[in-house]
Amino acid sequence: MAGSELRTAAVVRGRGTRSDRHVDFSKLDRSSGNTVEDHNFQIFEPALARCAPELLAKITRAKLTQADVPADSRYWRAITGAEHLLLTGPVEAAAARALRLSSREPQSSNELYASTQLLLLELHSENGVRQIETLMAAELPGILLTVADIQQPVMQEEAEALLARYRSGPQVQRRNFIVLLLGSGAPIEKSEALWNWLEEIVDGPNSELHGVAFHALASADGVRFGRHLMNRDWAWSPDGDFWANDYGSGALIKATVATPFDQVAPRLAPWRLLEAARERGEDPGEVRLAASILNDVLAADRLARPDPGAILTIDRTLQGAGPFLFSVTPIDAPQDPNDVAGNLHRALDNDPAANVRRAFSTAVERIRRARASGASLYLSNMSAEDMVPVVRHAPDLVELWLQGAPERTDDFRRRVILAEGAFLGLCEALLHHHPDRGVLLWRGLKHSLTTRFIGKAEIDDLIHMVFRAPTSPALVGLKEELLGLEHSGTDKDLFELAAAANLNGQGEWLAAMIAADAASPISWRRKRALVLEGFTAGNGLPQPLAWPEGPLRTAHDDLKRRSARFRSLEACAHHWWRRYLAAPDAETAYAAWVLFSRAADRRAWAWIQPDADTGNNTDA
Repeated sequence: MAGSELRTAAVVRGRGTRSDRHVDFSKLDRSSGNTVEDHNFQIFEPALARCAPELLAKITRAKLTQADVPADSRYWRAITGAEHLLLTGPVEAAAARALRLSSREPQSSNELYASTQLLLLELHSENGVRQIETLMAAELPGILLTVADIQQPVMQEEAEALLARYRSGPQVQRRNFIVLLLGSGAPIEKSEALWNWLEEIVDGPNSELHGVAFHALASADGVRFGRHLMNRDWAWSPDGDFWANDYGSGALIKATVATPFDQVAPRLAPWRLLEAARERGEDPGEVRLAASILNDVLAADRLARPDPGAILTIDRTLQGAGPFLFSVTPIDAPQDPNDVAGNLHRALDNDPAANVRRAFSTAVERIRRARASGASLYLSNMSAEDMVPVVRHAPDLVELWLQGAPERTDDFRRRVILAEGAFLGLCEALLHHHPDRGVLLWRGLKHSLTTRFIGKAEIDDLIHMVFRAPTSPALVGLKEELLGLEHSGTDKDLFELAAAANLNGQGEWLAAMIAADAASPISWRRKRALVLEGFTAGNGLPQPLAWPEGPLRTAHDDLKRRSARFRSLEACAHHWWRRYLAAPDAETAYAAWVLFSRAADRRAWAWIQPDADTGNNTDA
C-alpha cells in the first residue's frame, strides 16, 4: 500500500517525484468557478480514495485547517466544509470556528449558509448546551434545518438555565432559541418555566413568534396545549400564521376527542378537517361534515387562480420538518424581439441568487394574499389517508370535485390550483379504492398542476403514486401509458419511471416491460429495453458487458455497452455504500463515501435505508 500511496501522490501532484511532495490544498475550493486545481483534484480524488485513503484524509484535513483563507474565498471554502464532516476532529473544528469569525459575507443569505456549514463542523461533537450557546452567540438571522442533524439533547435543568439567558432577548434571538429547543429535544412538557414562557408568547401580540411557539407546545404535549387553546377560545384565522393555524389545529384535534365535532370543526384549519374526522374514528356523519366544509372551499367560484410568479416545488418527504415548505425557481422574463440590446444587457447582468431572492419574496407575498382572500387550501398538503374516508362516506361530494376532469375545463384547472395538495391526496385515495376514477383524475392533474410535488429521489409524486397503488386493470393501463412516448420521451423520463418502480417495490413490473420490449419486432422498443435495463437497481458485480473486448461495430452494440455501464455504476455505488457502513475508522469511511458519491445516482434510495437498518451501525 505504501508504494501505491507514493505513486498516487505523484500523479495527483503532477510534479513527478519532487521532494516537496504535496497537493497545494490552499488553491482548492477558492472561488465559484472550477479552477485548474479543483479540476485536477476531482480527477484524482477517486484514485486516492481507492488506493491511499490515509493520504486523501491528510490532504482534506490540511485544507480544513488552512489558516490564511482570504475573505473573498471564505464563502466557497465554507459551503463545502460539511462534506468533510467525517474527518473533522478538535483541530478541524477550531479551524472552522476561526474561519467563521474571520469575516462576514455581504449578502445575509450567503452569511447564514456559510456560517451554518462551518458551525456544523465546529459543533458536531459538542454537548447540547454548548451547541445552543454557540449558535445563539453567532446571531444568525435564522436556523437552517441541517442544524438539527447534529444537535445533542439538553436536560430540563440545562434548558431552564438557557431560558433565563435568552427569554428576554430580541425577537430573532427568541425565535432561534425556540427552534434550537425543538431540535435538542428539550423536555418542554416537564418544565413549567419553559411551558409558561411559550404560552405567554402564544397568547401575546407578537405574531412573528406564534408559529414556532405553537410548534413547540403542540410537539411537546398536544393534548395539554389543545386544552389551553380551547380555554382561550382559539380558532384558526385565514390571515393568521400558517404554522400557528396548522399546529394549533393539530393540538385541538388531540384535545377534543370527546367534544362534539360540530363544535370543533369551525375552529380547525380546513386542511386538517379530514384528518380530525379520521382520528376521531371515521364516523360517517363527521366525515360528511368535514367534507362539506371542505367543499365550500373547493367549489368556491369567486376565487381567482393564484399566480405566485415563480415555479414552486414542494417536497412531500419533508413533512416532519413542518408544513408549508416550498422552494422557488424564478421564471425567465420573456425576450423582447424589438429590444435586442436590452435582452443582451439583462442576460449579462443576470444574478441568479438575487433572482431567487426576488422570486421568493414575490411568491410569499402573493401566497399570503391568496390565503387571506379565501384560498385556504392553496399549497396545503393533504394525505391520501385522510381522503379515504371521504371516498367511502361522501362519494357524491367526490363526484362534484371531479367535475370537468375528463375535459380539463378551465374551472377544473382553477379548482385544482386552489387546492393542489387536496386533489393529489384524493387522486391517490381513488387509485387505491376506485382505480378507474383515480386514473381519470390522475390524467386531469397531470395537465393541470402548476406546483411540482416531488417524492422520494426528487421524482414527481404523481409518478410515485401510480406505483404505490395496488395492481388493477386500470393501473396496468396507466403504467403502460406512462411508458409511452407522450410521457417518457427522454432518457431522463425513463430513468425516473424505472427509479419510481424500483423504489416502490415494482421491480417485477419493470422487468416484465423490459422483457416485452426486448422481444418486440420494433427496433425502437428493443432500444428502449436496453435503456431501461441500464436504469434497473440492485445490480451485482461484475457486469462483463460494461467493458467489452474488441471494437463496437454497431450503434446497438454501443447502446448495450452503455446500458451495462449504467448497471455497473449502480452496482459499484451499492458496493461502496456497504463498505462505508462497515468501515472501521473515519479515514476508511471517508474514502468509501467519496467513491460511493462518485458512483451513486437517485437509484441508491432503493437500498440506502434498508442497508443502514440491516447494518444497525450506531457508531458516531
